[in-house]
Amino acid sequence: MLKDVECIERSLLSDWQKLDALRTFVVPQVQFSLLTARVKKEAFAELDRELKRVAKDAMHLPQRASAEPVFLPPHKGGANILPLGDLADVGAVVHAFKVLTCPDPVVRTVAVASAKRTAGRLLGREASDEDLAAVLSGAPTPKGVHNASNIWSAARNASRRLAAKIVDFRWGWSPTLDRLQVHVPFPGREVEGAIVDAASRHLLHHKIRQGLQHRHLLNLIAKPDQGKVYEAASRDPASNHFHGAGQSMRACGHPDETTAHVLNHCFARHSIAINNRHRAVLRNVVEALPEPVRRNAKLERTVAGSGSDDKPDLVVIDEGLRTAVIVDVCCPFDKRYHALEVARRYKETKYQHLVDHLRGRGFAASAHAIVVGSLGSWDPANDAVLARRLFILPHAIKSLKRKCVSDVIRWSRDLYVEHVSQKRQFSENVTLPAL
Repeated sequence: MLKDVECIERSLLSDWQKLDALRTFVVPQVQFSLLTARVKKEAFAELDRELKRVAKDAMHLPQRASAEPVFLPPHKGGANILPLGDLADVGAVVHAFKVLTCPDPVVRTVAVASAKRTAGRLLGREASDEDLAAVLSGAPTPKGVHNASNIWSAARNASRRLAAKIVDFRWGWSPTLDRLQVHVPFPGREVEGAIVDAASRHLLHHKIRQGLQHRHLLNLIAKPDQGKVYEAASRDPASNHFHGAGQSMRACGHPDETTAHVLNHCFARHSIAINNRHRAVLRNVVEALPEPVRRNAKLERTVAGSGSDDKPDLVVIDEGLRTAVIVDVCCPFDKRYHALEVARRYKETKYQHLVDHLRGRGFAASAHAIVVGSLGSWDPANDAVLARRLFILPHAIKSLKRKCVSDVIRWSRDLYVEHVSQKRQFSENVTLPAL
């Protein structure tokens, strides 16, 4: 995970993307480890320091600045990356609460009995529901520390630490609803707190995070040297609307830096790579043509006498049989199969005027497309074009399909790496066979 943080820091991602990458790829790994294994917090101390350091750099904060801006949510002007120790405590409380409120009655009954046994050993007597809530809240007990470690003792210790940060954070028991509850206060807010029970158990993780972030905000505002601006800027989300909102393309200024735009439409920066991907498919098709078809084929040429400047990728005109076949390659983005169908119809419509011209000259003409998605999706409709129009043998079609898919994936990969790193990934352009 330290290596991941280092790679994100050294990457050419924009600042908001670095923060997003930390939240997406690093923090979930830590949370999973903390939830599924008994890992000491000390093991993550160095990672915690590195996360804060890289986040501060991305936010253009000096390293001596308070860490609270890293912990706050984006709409409050923060990076939304809580301390890993806090995440461990949140995970311990949420894990215990969800087991105790499990919808499965067998699991719930066993969990409550186990938790009450632990509470009873600490109290020196049989624990009631109210006693269980008090013990899980970290209240003092006559027996002192419970030597045996389990999820209930972990939740008790975590609740005690959380209560030191979120004042009046506690477990509770509702005799009216006959339910275990967790109280998460938000002092100073319009809604002073949240009460999470079995009916809203899925909200507990989010509410505790909110409580911690609210406490960090209050701590930051209370600082005379760093909290003055935050006190004003945190009042309304509009003051921090730009956090994570600058998603325009770095190369061409397109408003959305999506995978589809990078791989298929960013001609301002990647036109050569996109053309090479296109030509790689065309080269494979030409190399698979039978010799009689190759003799009548022309690559990227205008149709004589048509008056059109369009240059289809491949035109095969057989003067003897009076047939003409126009084939054009396209690599649309694989946004469901419908996108491939639309691309095929577009190519057929685009060259219909050439088909009409050739038919006027007495040829049995037709226009077709070879469609391969830019992420490697082969359109099965290509098979009929290759077999019935270009007369490629079945065993050659099988090999051709694999070559085309592999080449498209390779060029799309190089294209995306070039986009992120700003370093060209190829030294030579694709050349077509001479016909």
